[in-house]
Amino acid sequence: MWKWIIFLLLLSVGIGMLSVKLGLLDTQSNAKRAGLARHEQPMTLGNILDAREMENKSEQQILAELKARDCTIPNEETAIKAALQELYKANFSREFRTAFADFVRTRGTVCEAPAYPGFTYLRTQTYSCGGVTNTVKEYRHDQTGLEFVLIPGGTFMMGSPTSEIDRDSDEVQHQVTLSPYLISKTEVTQAVWERVMGSNPSRFKGNDRPVEQVSWNDCVSFCDKTGLSLPTEAQWEFAARSGTQTVYYWGEAFDLSQCNSASYWAKQVLRNLDEWSQFGFNSKWQSLGAGTTSVGKFPPNAYGLYDIAGNVWEWCSDWYGAYSSSSVTNPTGPTSGAFRVPRGGSWGGAARGLRSAYRGWDDPGYASCDLGFRVLAGRP
Repeated sequence: MWKWIIFLLLLSVGIGMLSVKLGLLDTQSNAKRAGLARHEQPMTLGNILDAREMENKSEQQILAELKARDCTIPNEETAIKAALQELYKANFSREFRTAFADFVRTRGTVCEAPAYPGFTYLRTQTYSCGGVTNTVKEYRHDQTGLEFVLIPGGTFMMGSPTSEIDRDSDEVQHQVTLSPYLISKTEVTQAVWERVMGSNPSRFKGNDRPVEQVSWNDCVSFCDKTGLSLPTEAQWEFAARSGTQTVYYWGEAFDLSQCNSASYWAKQVLRNLDEWSQFGFNSKWQSLGAGTTSVGKFPPNAYGLYDIAGNVWEWCSDWYGAYSSSSVTNPTGPTSGAFRVPRGGSWGGAARGLRSAYRGWDDPGYASCDLGFRVLAGRP
């Protein structure tokens, strides 16, 4: 009997040891599979930095692993430049950074961007202004060559609060929701206008300056020839604010360096018409050399739009009229009226007129040397 007892005990121990061994093998196999799965994933920039700092791998080993796994970094110059700056800070050699950039340009992630007929996707870019940072996609309009920004759409408060200095009563705040849209990065230039329309009506001549002395009717004719349109007031203001709710898209106080305005030429803030008149801008502007400047001379807003305050007023598609006091979606303004709305102020305007909420109004046949426009893809 005791022999059977010893036999059973030995058998039990043997089975236990076999179970432990099989369990260990299974654990090792799972770990191996997990490691393979982990290393089969495309590398991020963080993986590359960790491989150097945490795993003490050589640059040659990291580069070999990168080639084996690919990477998640977009094959766009802005993304590559940003990654190279991080690698430089982490003391990666010039040789590695060069090899890395060449690799990403050929095998980096292709950035997905919506397709728009008549437009070519260019890049994804990040802009910061007024305490807001946005990343947007940019396109080129094939016919005109103008660059456009894809505004993501969203909900914002249009108009100004009653506490805003120099506000007008027609700036009633109300909630507006907009769908995404493409709007030009700059005002339409004289070169583009002349190429499309065959003439240049501008007073301040320069291919890279905005076209001016164009009426609302003239701008619609341009749009008819190009398949573009004027933005609505709501689209214009949402793009101008670019995520801010301050008086100006750069902040609460007027800043001479941010836009082409009467204050810029006077070298002092001319806040309203009283200060503008006291300075005598109407009689001094020619001696000051005031006028339009090349588009893009001043810093962009947080959507990458240039001169959306100052340089020239920008015609919008809307008839001038009272705002709705309730929430609206994709508003297009009144169905009729006597005047059309320009926005944004100009090179000859006081700071009051360059506020993001300020609304102008003019006859659709009126043209002057401080009136121009920017364009929208398709119809609003």
